[in-house]
Amino acid sequence: MPAVAGPEQAGVQQDLLAVCDVCLLLIEDGAGAVWWHPEGGGRGERTSPSASLAAADRRPRWRITHDRCEPGGGYRIAVERIRTWPAYLHWTAHLMTEDWFGATDWRELILDTFDPVSISAGIRPRAFRDIRHRDVGE
Repeated sequence: MPAVAGPEQAGVQQDLLAVCDVCLLLIEDGAGAVWWHPEGGGRGERTSPSASLAAADRRPRWRITHDRCEPGGGYRIAVERIRTWPAYLHWTAHLMTEDWFGATDWRELILDTFDPVSISAGIRPRAFRDIRHRDVGE
């Protein structure tokens, strides 16, 4: 039986890489997730409106980890489901419908993804592009 084609083999360009917060290595498809777990609360618990006003460094963080490094609980998005810009946008729109979303640091995760000088782990572009969609440095 032939192996199932990966996204690149099927003609889909993977624009985004996932870098583990713990070991700082790339996360392959099926080996990790982008995840968030509220401190001391369940997934369906409502957050107060004031929680979204907390400073970003005080909000529960979205984590990107290998399952072997730190298997995340709570709300999980497998890394293979967020490998393209359209998928990232889709997840952002979907998460915006959740009551608890404003109390997370997803905004900071997005801004860090776009930062060409960031050295943080997380969701990283395969290549940075300018306004004309050329690789930066071309």
